[in-house]
Amino acid sequence: MLIDLGSELNVVDKSGAWYSYGDLRMGQGKENARQFLVDNPDVADEVDGQVRAALAPKSESSSVPGDEGADAD
Repeated sequence: MLIDLGSELNVVDKSGAWYSYGDLRMGQGKENARQFLVDNPDVADEVDGQVRAALAPKSESSSVPGDEGADAD
């Protein structure tokens, strides 16, 4: 699932049957790419972090909408 999401979000590149992350070739075929991530948990954590960041809702400010002036008392 991480490979699929990464590919959809352009975190993981897919060229033909090859999957890559940056300059790293993860493997030919999804199963080999998955095994690469199992064997390289540091890379898997990086990919996971980038996928999570891409999926996180983007907020322009840290305040809660409609909460302006709630501290006035």
